Amino acid sequence: MEKQKKISLLIPLLLLFPFLGNAEIVTNTLQLRTNLLSICLMTDSTAGTNSQARVYEPLFSDKDFVSWNLRDHRFSVSQQAIKRFGGNQSVRDGSQFVVICSGEPIYRGVFKSLASSSSCSEPVILLEPLTKSATEVTYSIDRGYPSDEFGLGPDRRNDPRIISAVETLFGKQQPLPVLWDPAKPEPALGYPFAFDVVPHPQ
Repeated sequence: MEKQKKISLLIPLLLLFPFLGNAEIVTNTLQLRTNLLSICLMTDSTAGTNSQARVYEPLFSDKDFVSWNLRDHRFSVSQQAIKRFGGNQSVRDGSQFVVICSGEPIYRGVFKSLASSSSCSEPVILLEPLTKSATEVTYSIDRGYPSDEFGLGPDRRNDPRIISAVETLFGKQQPLPVLWDPAKPEPALGYPFAFDVVPHPQ
């Protein structure tokens, strides 16, 4: 029994072994897996490894969200989170984000600016917030840009895993019906998601 217990404790360390040289990567990988809901910046980077890795940099996580509306896909975050978000020089028009539940990537999208003249068929978060107050700032995850009609492929914004995470954080809601099968692969993504490396936010 004692031997089995030691082995079970070693397994997570073995999985993180490639990243043990960077304590910040290990810390944030574990943090992202323990958060129910996160929005991360997504980039491709060698990240100190011998091969290309998909990098997820946390932008907003559980403690940052003030609310999340499943019907209109609007979420509010604290002013403290916005100060950190606004100071991130990597977030700009065209940057990619990914919504993650308990360490599992659900769907990706793109940050856009109202000044952008190019359309987008993926989910979009406008860099310009919908509303601001002394305590929180509200954004919307739109189906596409410049309007929802430009969105293509299955709408994964109400993935059952997102619904579960939101309702655990904020209580029961009545989301719009899910019109796709989450068990089917998503060909529009162009590649399978894989949880690789999460660097520390700058």
